[in-house]
Amino acid sequence: MLKKILITASFILVTLTSFSQTKDLAIAKIPELTLSHRSDQVAVYPNPANSEISISNKSGLILKLTVFNILGDELITQKITNGLTDINVSNLPAGTYIVAFADEQKVTTQRLIIG
Repeated sequence: MLKKILITASFILVTLTSFSQTKDLAIAKIPELTLSHRSDQVAVYPNPANSEISISNKSGLILKLTVFNILGDELITQKITNGLTDINVSNLPAGTYIVAFADEQKVTTQRLIIG
């Protein structure tokens, strides 16, 4: 059940209530994709995935990877260096997730489906 919506210049805050639990969900403007995180330089595959995802980082940057569920809860955080990194996602239930890549100045996101 929708309990509250707060809209500001930089984000939207939605408060949801389900049974006995209340959860705030903040929706912020996502920065544009930049040259430092071009989609041909950082890739997540396979997508959809089951038990493991591979991150290919050809950007030359050390990135912080964060996986969020649709409620905005941070589920996985890991540093990603150049090359290929495998991440176990077998503990995540089936659903849609957001994978965020961040360096010192930029953040980019990709949608990830766990099947």
